[in-house]
Amino acid sequence: MILYEKNGIKIEEKEDGIKITTVKGTILKLDKEGELVEQIIPTFDYFFRMDMMARQIIVPWLVYVKPKTKAQEEFVEVIRDILSDSTKCYDYKIAIIEPSPSGRDGITYDCDSDVYTAPLPSYWEEKARDLVLGYSRIATLEELYLFYAYRIAEGYWTIEYVCDDSSSDGNYNDSPVSSKKKDKSGAKEVGGFNDGIGNTIKLVMKDGVPTLVGGSYEMSGKTHPVAKIFSPEEYELISRHYGRYADEVSGVVVIKKG
Repeated sequence: MILYEKNGIKIEEKEDGIKITTVKGTILKLDKEGELVEQIIPTFDYFFRMDMMARQIIVPWLVYVKPKTKAQEEFVEVIRDILSDSTKCYDYKIAIIEPSPSGRDGITYDCDSDVYTAPLPSYWEEKARDLVLGYSRIATLEELYLFYAYRIAEGYWTIEYVCDDSSSDGNYNDSPVSSKKKDKSGAKEVGGFNDGIGNTIKLVMKDGVPTLVGGSYEMSGKTHPVAKIFSPEEYELISRHYGRYADEVSGVVVIKKG
């Protein structure tokens, strides 16, 4: 029996208790005493699983890669640190398109939709957390970099493209395929996926601190390549000029058990 169905929330009474479904896909089951007995994580089509098999693909590339620039050395060092530390070798799912608005306060993932953007980390922490309660959050820089390394190892990208000059592809303003405006979600396949490379700056966490990576449709792929980390001064500039950069920053979300 349906007890309540409004504003994207449905509450049903079952023989063994209560089932709650939200528009964001989170499903909760409560027993007759109201205790949480199960939370089902929905399967998202727009998340890629970075698991042991994906990490194993990176290892041979890491053995033979010879960094030629400081940016390449820094990128490779992060990947080496991850793969040499068992506590960092865990499975997670990472978004492969940019998020879109859902309802009044949420985000969702769907192609050909407006991209949700906001430069303030407080916006993203809440929206990422609420996507799949208890399992989703903003990605770390290491999780994003590992996903990028996988794409290099698979032959989608070169390390030069990721670290030094990304102007040959993506939605950067100097890319040959640039639309010269912010694309809809999933508009361009770049490096094997449609995660808005050169469309929006990516917000992640680095050692617990909000960090901006890459570049947007108003930026050059030469000055803001895929793996570029914004300096604290650049981050402060974007944070203070909310209106100027409001539509250029998009959070990267991961889903991880435990």
